[in-house]
Amino acid sequence: MPRERLSWLTEPCPAWCRADHQDQSYPDDRFHQSRQILVPVVVPKRVTVEDVSASSDRAVEPDEMAVVALQPVGQISQAWVAVVGERQFIEVTLESAVRLHAALGEILDEVR
Repeated sequence: MPRERLSWLTEPCPAWCRADHQDQSYPDDRFHQSRQILVPVVVPKRVTVEDVSASSDRAVEPDEMAVVALQPVGQISQAWVAVVGERQFIEVTLESAVRLHAALGEILDEVR
């Protein structure tokens, strides 16, 4: 049985929306959200004073980052792409994500 449309959800969800919209959602938390893609990454290890004096090698550790698209409900023309990890994140417009994608491709082509 289809769910009843929420009173605050005045426009249809974009085709890519996978959010489980709740009737009690706080207005600032009302987003259309794509599926999340989890990406294993290697990041610089958090360094303490003891770590710096013990080794000159750059220490690394595994982490995971989620890539997701978000669009505030009621702002049909403005979607965002977020890359979120435990310690860092980037959130940019779709157009900015396209430019970053192109720049990453160029850099990867140069250094591989």
